[in-house]
Amino acid sequence: MPVRAPSNAIVTGNVWRCMAGFVQRSGTCERLVAPAYGFIQGNSIKCTAGYRLSTDDTCVVVVPPQNAIVAGNDWRCLPGYARDGDQCAFIRTPANGYVRGNRWYCYTGFRNTGTGCERVTAPANASVRGGAWTCNPGFFRDGEECLRIKAPANARINGNEWVCNPGYLRRDEECARLPVPANATIRGNSWRCNGGFQLDGEGGCRRIAPPPNATVRGHGWFCNPGFRQSPDGRSCQPMNRDQ
Repeated sequence: MPVRAPSNAIVTGNVWRCMAGFVQRSGTCERLVAPAYGFIQGNSIKCTAGYRLSTDDTCVVVVPPQNAIVAGNDWRCLPGYARDGDQCAFIRTPANGYVRGNRWYCYTGFRNTGTGCERVTAPANASVRGGAWTCNPGFFRDGEECLRIKAPANARINGNEWVCNPGYLRRDEECARLPVPANATIRGNSWRCNGGFQLDGEGGCRRIAPPPNATVRGHGWFCNPGFRQSPDGRSCQPMNRDQ
């Protein structure tokens, strides 16, 4: 059954909606009338800055309380004050805290408890960072302590963990020598075939055998000037040859 739309409405899919400047009321689309200090946006009434929309669709002036200023269609408290219902209450800063904007914060070295600022006490081998503490490099957190990181042979400390040295691969809690095939070079904790060689699919490096009229570059081959790769990618054909 086709959707029947009232006047000043359009059908979208299986429903209808009022056109811009109209609002749905009792199955019809009623024209919106902008009040003083207001304007129509889409299917609703908006008020200009400094005014707010009341329940009777008129725009009334925004009257901020003490220690507040008008902000758009509402009001906001001045720095140092926080909104409390319809008023702006003075922010009482706890010891070792400071006010920024409409909130209070704790100084570095103190943590926010919700009602005050508590000094952060760092354990041995740790440093205070902001409102918390972190273990120093070479140590890791274990509950409320910082324990020294024990690196295995052929490993080094990196921040708060250990990593294997170049040429070694992590296996559980040890560093095993990285097996490198012939014609390959170690790159960090892995290896790569040397120039002129490529992976052979069996964990080794095989020499690249270019077809005629091709040159090896890096880890592949490229057709020489005046030639282009064949459709099957196995040879180099003259560029003036019909394909």
